[in-house]
Amino acid sequence: MQGFLLYHRFPSYQNLQIFQGQLLQIQDLSVSYLGGNQVLKGVNLTVGAGEVVALVGESGCGKSTLARAVVGILPQGAVMRGEIRLGGESWSPSWRGRKVGLILQDPMTRFNPFMTVFAHAQELLTVHGISRAAVPSLLAEALTQVHIDRRHAYSYAHELSGGMRQRVMIALTLLLQPQVLIADEPTTSLDAQTARSVLQLMVDICRRQSKGLLLISHDLGLVRRYCDRVAVMAAGKLVAVDSPDRLFQGGERPYARQSLVRGGQPVLEARALSKKYGQFVAVDNVSFVLYPQEVLGIIGASGSGKSTTARMVANLIKPDRGKVLIHNQTPRGQKLARHLQMIFQDPRASLNPKMTIAQAVADPLLIHNRRGDHHRLVGELLERVGLSAQFMHRYPQELSGGQLQRVAIARALILQPEILICDEPVSMLDAHWQGQILQLLADLQKQYQLSLLFITHDLNLARHFCDRLLVMYRGQIVETGTAEEIMQNPHHPYTQALVAQI
Repeated sequence: MQGFLLYHRFPSYQNLQIFQGQLLQIQDLSVSYLGGNQVLKGVNLTVGAGEVVALVGESGCGKSTLARAVVGILPQGAVMRGEIRLGGESWSPSWRGRKVGLILQDPMTRFNPFMTVFAHAQELLTVHGISRAAVPSLLAEALTQVHIDRRHAYSYAHELSGGMRQRVMIALTLLLQPQVLIADEPTTSLDAQTARSVLQLMVDICRRQSKGLLLISHDLGLVRRYCDRVAVMAAGKLVAVDSPDRLFQGGERPYARQSLVRGGQPVLEARALSKKYGQFVAVDNVSFVLYPQEVLGIIGASGSGKSTTARMVANLIKPDRGKVLIHNQTPRGQKLARHLQMIFQDPRASLNPKMTIAQAVADPLLIHNRRGDHHRLVGELLERVGLSAQFMHRYPQELSGGQLQRVAIARALILQPEILICDEPVSMLDAHWQGQILQLLADLQKQYQLSLLFITHDLNLARHFCDRLLVMYRGQIVETGTAEEIMQNPHHPYTQALVAQI
């Protein structure tokens, strides 16, 4: 395999009997990274034709490594032992795309910002020998399947919401009609309704066309609803493989914190923010205030304008109309950064892979010409977010998603801002890490007396974490109130639909 070493072992007769009739066969698979860190330890797993198998486990247990091993995109220097077969055929680089399609959880890092969706599809299809003349019809069909308007074929990635980007990535993966789909957290950036519709679509396609689907997910509700078997990973090993009904018992543990609405003068005020992309209105006349030490949640489906609003507040994109005030002023550049920092949905995309963790966290200090013992400051801050000093010399690709989000939080806090914008900060994490990161944010908010603008599509999560909620729908705020008020007496039909889904 390209990029790493592969050692084949002949399977035992017993294991051959187990694998008989299966489409994807993974036998005795072990993977080690540089330094001898063994990530996978003797994994045996099969996926049958038309079968949906879920792979679940905490961040860092090896789920994504397994997916990358099957596709053949492990990091340079990784060592893999074992055997991977598809329909009786040993692994080959020709699998990628045509036989095995990989849908990743961080679509933004997979798009070329200078290419439209159509250009990506054209590049993919022509590389695999498909005529350019067939691209428009194939792409239009794929976009329709994932509920994306065909006009977005000529959009750029930055013009799409996080949920739309993920659905476009799924469409591009389906273009080559692979025999097996490996979906690594494919619905984490989607609201509940869209997540169900997209996953239902993938399941229907796989069962109708006898494809295999290996779904990596931390959403146990979706796993239980759509999957035939569930494989549970812990510390690089499969510890259980069974039907969902046998594995899942009991209910979810909700996240909770006591809500207290703060008063006084607002620390931040957004006035009549509006933003259009061509003829598409992303945000329309949005106004709100954020009070000192308040957690204000912005709720809405993918494409509702949540992230665009957050980026206008952070001055990452310019509003067409409106303005943002902090303490009744409009700071820019470095002055704004001292007041406000942002934690993004995908920590892997927001960290430079060529910088160590210590360098990434200390980088804002260098940009702002802050003097002092940077090494000591970084070490202390990493400790506060739950990471020991041993992480300082590691690189982002060596950390799990939950660990990377802790690094992103540390970097956001290094300049001691008073406002944190959290744009879907836990949507790409499993339930275990979600709880830990939310508790960490709650602890840090109290310790540093922070004001939080919390962007999410998960109303159930937001009602426990936020003091007040703003509900966005089609670029507008359609409802505001405390979490209790909105849950008990929703007024707008969209809010009523959200509440009904809980």
